[in-house]
Amino acid sequence: MGLLKDIYSDRVLTPLGVDAYHITTLYAYWREGRASADYATYAFGRKEPQNGGFGIVAGVETIVELLNIWKESGFTQHNIDRLRSIRTSTGKQKYPDEFLHWLQHDLKKDFAKIRIDALPDGSVFFPQEVVARFQGPIGAVKLLESPDLCFHNGKIATVTRAARIMLALEKEHESGSPKGRASVQGLRRGSSLGSAIESSIDAEMGGFTSTSTGAAAELFGQVWAGTMDHAWVQNHDFELSDIPLAEFFRMEEAGEIKKLQKALTRDAFRSYAFAHPDDGILLCDTYDPIQGIDNAITVIKELRALGHGGNYGVRFDSDDLAKYSLIALRKFVEAGFAPGFDATRLATISDEDLLKEAAPLCNVLVAPADGLDEYSIGKMRAQGAYHGPHGVGTSISHVPPVGIVFKSSAIEIFNDDMEPTGELRSTMKICVEAPAKSSNPGVLDMRRYYNEDSTIAFSVIYDVRYGLDEQGRAVSAKDFSKEITIGDMPYKDALVPMIDANGDTVYEWPQRPRFPGSTEMTTDKAAQNKFVRAELATLPAALKEIYPAADDVAKDQLLRWFKHAQKAGESTFEVSVDALTEMLPPPVAKMPVYFDYKLMEHRRACEAQHLHRAGSAGIGDFNERYEP
Repeated sequence: MGLLKDIYSDRVLTPLGVDAYHITTLYAYWREGRASADYATYAFGRKEPQNGGFGIVAGVETIVELLNIWKESGFTQHNIDRLRSIRTSTGKQKYPDEFLHWLQHDLKKDFAKIRIDALPDGSVFFPQEVVARFQGPIGAVKLLESPDLCFHNGKIATVTRAARIMLALEKEHESGSPKGRASVQGLRRGSSLGSAIESSIDAEMGGFTSTSTGAAAELFGQVWAGTMDHAWVQNHDFELSDIPLAEFFRMEEAGEIKKLQKALTRDAFRSYAFAHPDDGILLCDTYDPIQGIDNAITVIKELRALGHGGNYGVRFDSDDLAKYSLIALRKFVEAGFAPGFDATRLATISDEDLLKEAAPLCNVLVAPADGLDEYSIGKMRAQGAYHGPHGVGTSISHVPPVGIVFKSSAIEIFNDDMEPTGELRSTMKICVEAPAKSSNPGVLDMRRYYNEDSTIAFSVIYDVRYGLDEQGRAVSAKDFSKEITIGDMPYKDALVPMIDANGDTVYEWPQRPRFPGSTEMTTDKAAQNKFVRAELATLPAALKEIYPAADDVAKDQLLRWFKHAQKAGESTFEVSVDALTEMLPPPVAKMPVYFDYKLMEHRRACEAQHLHRAGSAGIGDFNERYEP
């Protein structure tokens, strides 16, 4: 907890921080006398994020924090003044004072009545599954919709991307490429300071081990990591001068400070090593990367001769990163940085064998950083890259939001005298012209079923009011013509109470102890990553495969053929559909998701009622319920 208050102003964290239609419809509900009607809604996704087989839940803690803030502050006077100032096109006050008084003084009571049940942060999820269920007074619940989708869509995207990158880094490769770790290097790529800080935090939950963003490190106890920049090298006379490092230390001990300072300005690598003798990474490709490797080796040897440099390495951020890593490894072995390996074998050993035999012994690391994502990392490791820490920037700080949506599923019935009855009427979105965007009715929950090896077999969505079908029947969410009967299988009810019916926060997130710079107890994202890893272990291996999107591969190949034809001066070029098809990656496996038979029957009845009210003929036999 504490993320929102640590990053954002109180002026932002108010119930006015929502889309405008939540205020316009809230006023209309208030005019109807239904602003406090009991209401159920749920969040779900229509397709897997990032062309993968799964998503990782994130953002639940943040929406709980925001709701608790609203319980305390409600609509502020600034909010009310802004709403009072709004005029209609005829010049009238859009929101009357009576409504504004209700917003400021009475709505806080409704915030305290909201119940949230959700998949805990770090859980895996799949299309159509219930990510979170909200129930309580409709006016208060609806105000949470936009911020919840903001949190869920942004954070799920970042945590899922981080988890996919870690899968690429930790996969066993026949090439012998060592497993790696990842650091967030995305502040300069972020869309704002707040988003950069949040992406650092979320990436740690996904498995990253450090960040270059100082504010994230200070506020949330993350490991702060960084190297040097090209400007550092450029702003010295030489990458490496002819004065040995020992002479720098001698000048310091002798008090020859001006002479020392002058010498430091002439030598980028030794000056950095002099300032950071125990830990450092030298950037080798400002000028000539091969010479940069040799210069770095010289400095690391000098450091170690002086009893320093135990945790040192080199970095590349341009050109062929895998190639340079293998050149560096070979040179490191030749320099004696792989104790126990016979360096006389270098003349005859292949890169592949060198990687397998010498890399585990080498005590100097190589850090790549250039447009890295799960695809480029996987490709480099398949090629046999010798990489350790990976600096990931743009791909983790600019992750397209995922498609989580919020849909109404039940609302309280009022009698003819407009008195609440306490009973809920199911509601759903049908969308005759785009039925893939339909939603489910009811107060929804979900049960996960498991294989004998403890991997997830499938999940079943059901309405808690009716329970599960006694015969175990369920209908495929992807194809309504397919039905299964569930036998005796291990299962777990997936949704967990976050805020109970009394308005109390009952879920406990792992907390880091206080640390220098912290303002309050903060969530331990490294501990959450252990949960993420446990969740990923429940996935069948096929769902964790990482393939680029087939459309992207096809577009890239067509562009290559086009450029080749253009360069050759040809006005046309032929496309072989068979050849192009062979180039496409295999489809990513999908997790089966089912609707409980009772829910399916209720869904059909609800759909018929809604279509009757709309005067529509319906959608006919439509099976596909996922977005194409």
